[in-house]
Amino acid sequence: MKKLLSLSAGIFFAGFIAAQAIPNGGFENWSNISWYDLNNYENSNDQNIARGFGVAGVTAIRATPGMSGNYALTVKTIQIGADTVFGYVTNSYQNPLQGIGGIQWGGTNATPTGISFYYQCSVQLHDTSGVMVVFKRSGSIIGTYMFPFIGNVGTYTLFSNAFVPALAQTPDTVILAVISSVPAVYDNNNTKGCLPGTSFTIDSVKFTGAGVSNPAKFNGNFENWTADTGYIPTSWYATYPGVFQTTDFHAGSYAVQLTTNIPPGNNSPQAGVISTGPIYNAAPNAGGFPYTQRNDTLEFYYKYTPATAGDSGVVYIELKNGGHNIGGNTMELKPAASYTLQKVGFSSVTTPDSVIVAFSSSKTFNPPMSYVGSVLKVDNVMFKSNPLSVLSLSELTGIKIYPNPVTNSFNLNTEGFTGSVQSVDVYDMMGRAVISVNYASGLNTDVTSFDMCKTAPGIYIVKVNTSTGVFYQKINKVQ
Repeated sequence: MKKLLSLSAGIFFAGFIAAQAIPNGGFENWSNISWYDLNNYENSNDQNIARGFGVAGVTAIRATPGMSGNYALTVKTIQIGADTVFGYVTNSYQNPLQGIGGIQWGGTNATPTGISFYYQCSVQLHDTSGVMVVFKRSGSIIGTYMFPFIGNVGTYTLFSNAFVPALAQTPDTVILAVISSVPAVYDNNNTKGCLPGTSFTIDSVKFTGAGVSNPAKFNGNFENWTADTGYIPTSWYATYPGVFQTTDFHAGSYAVQLTTNIPPGNNSPQAGVISTGPIYNAAPNAGGFPYTQRNDTLEFYYKYTPATAGDSGVVYIELKNGGHNIGGNTMELKPAASYTLQKVGFSSVTTPDSVIVAFSSSKTFNPPMSYVGSVLKVDNVMFKSNPLSVLSLSELTGIKIYPNPVTNSFNLNTEGFTGSVQSVDVYDMMGRAVISVNYASGLNTDVTSFDMCKTAPGIYIVKVNTSTGVFYQKINKVQ
């Protein structure tokens, strides 16, 4: 928990952030999750992780054993709380029925007449899993084929089927999609008819026909995967990829970095986004945290480096009441090479019951290619009405700071502390560090003195970073 910025002499020292402060607004607390993504394909994992489901939302899985190699693909439909989450992989960038994306069929490849693969499944009653193939030529769809699966098949079983009606032309592009619950595809990703417990496993996908071979990058044997790790700030939703933990902070130990990027297996750029409400496919105005101020100011520090002069970062504030938007504000963030304080006022005629705060590395969620590489770093997010609170050293047994008030120096006494002190920083009320000392092997003296002779009179915050947590103490420097 941090921060030291915009704190007045009346700092409230407490063990908890005030009830309406922004949760983890200092970005000190993170969770890291790891999973595997199928090479050359989009999948449900990134979307589900951004919805806040964490590793439980990994619904496109590298499965073992495979039919003919080490791995196969399993997609599954699960329930997380009140949400039903289905699994998919596709080399389309949107609903495969729209025919967007795909991979090149190959200039010398012949016209395919069918498809074969091995599968296992456990499909809930009234649900349906499916394999979809879409062929295109010159950007237009020339054939769409859906192969549905129901019931339970406990061992790898060969499936082989012709394309009916047959393709009248040789395609130049193919889209493959494997979906745990097909109703989601035909109902614009609505999960009505998708039943938790459904799973579908597939391996050794091959196109059939004279002179036909699988296209390059098709990865139909599901042997090629990439290990991914997502860094998610606690109490925030985050896109993947594009959100990172960074030690380039304004105060504390970490800040958040948002980067506009091209996700793996996708040709469409995506902004890095964090939000206190769900980002993908959420119900309108979903999420947020309790908040009742009608007039307030959001304050934060940021750095911004756009990839091109036309881009800008964005901060978004949405006030809600009963799930409806009743006010807020949006501001574009200009380039800033060093951490810059930004204040965004907002108001509402009606008293809100919750608020959503979001940041984006680009001014549109799906930006043009020229915006790739834009970087926004954010730290110390707080409402003016609820600055971030800090822990007093009085709550940490074994560490003492004295004398206080301070004239020339103060002492840090750790005689009774069983952990290790890793660093000590002293900040003024503008958040500027006046003392900063790191102890790579831990502080090894019981009493350490810190010189304050050259600092002006006023209130300062001493930050003690230890093996058991980060703690703060207010001191008063006098003449």
